[in-house]
Amino acid sequence: MKYTLTALRSRTDPLAASVRLQVFTFDKGAWRETDRALVGEADSWFWFPLTGRHAVCAFSTSSTQPAPVAVSMLVTPSVGCSPTANFRVDDGRIVPA
Repeated sequence: MKYTLTALRSRTDPLAASVRLQVFTFDKGAWRETDRALVGEADSWFWFPLTGRHAVCAFSTSSTQPAPVAVSMLVTPSVGCSPTANFRVDDGRIVPA
């Protein structure tokens, strides 16, 4: 499995953003997306800290089944890192933990 975190700028607020977690599995010679989920609420992050250095405070995965995934993002430099959002990936599907 392969995982990505992507910052998505809000369409209504230029300072807000969402964070998307995507899961990919290798199938028939190609990586295919099997699921996606938001980390936190939509537009609940600040755009500039997410696109700067040190935006990802923690990101861990495992190859076990179901695979645990833990994500912590920078809220702002003065506030620091967010609480850890925990998920598990079961057969390519994201489940909040």
